[in-house]
Amino acid sequence: MQQGQKRVMQISPERETKRKKTMETRKAEEAMMRKCGEILEKLMNSKHGWVFNEPVDVVAFGLKDYYEVVKHPMDLGTVKSKLDKRVYKNPIDFRNDVRLTFNNALVYNGKGEEVHTMATVLLNVFNRLFDPAYEKFEVERLRVSIEHQRYMQSQAALPMTNCKEADKESVAKQKSLVLEAEENPRMKREMSYSEKDRLGMVLQDLAEVYLNEIVDIVVKRNSNITTPDEDGDIELEVEALDSETLWDLRRFVRLKFNANRGFRLRKHVNS
Repeated sequence: MQQGQKRVMQISPERETKRKKTMETRKAEEAMMRKCGEILEKLMNSKHGWVFNEPVDVVAFGLKDYYEVVKHPMDLGTVKSKLDKRVYKNPIDFRNDVRLTFNNALVYNGKGEEVHTMATVLLNVFNRLFDPAYEKFEVERLRVSIEHQRYMQSQAALPMTNCKEADKESVAKQKSLVLEAEENPRMKREMSYSEKDRLGMVLQDLAEVYLNEIVDIVVKRNSNITTPDEDGDIELEVEALDSETLWDLRRFVRLKFNANRGFRLRKHVNS
């Protein structure tokens, strides 16, 4: 981080959970779209696939009324092109185009005709391959959503008494750290940009668990910069905080890391 640039710290206890949910959902969607590609390849390479791999050549076959009957032409080659270019936003759009390809053939060609029979066979093959895969995808997406909801509900249901006790304990620890700082001349100097940068990164991680305590430290001298935005998040510019608050935050970080994972503290905040 270059000198003079501002680090804006987004403090939101729910943000990391939302990010994980989004990543898991996207991962499931990408896996399903890869499955769509595998299914399409099987259809195109099948015994009857050649009939549907390219747009219908109405001139070569003399099908003068084709576009009067088939309002939305589609073929597997076009489906593959759209899939490769990531045109499809979801598996359902892909499914609809594949089914449209075969349904067009069923509509234009009467029962008993060879193309009608081929379309019926491949449509059944497609449904047999796609439907179970999509059902599995839906189950996975539902699982991610349910886990996210359960987590959010559990956080909302945390007893307020436990929060109050934790706050009291935090205040007591902070008082002892402030007394310690008054006797430490190093804590009276200005914090360097690199120190602020490292501090901001560590606070970003700790905010998921210790949001209230971090805010308590900041508002002691900076009550005007902790107003939530429209999303309910609190934005803090580390560079905008006064030196005493910065050192208070660093001591808080040391306290938490020493208690839980002190070996990581040296990596992040030791100067």
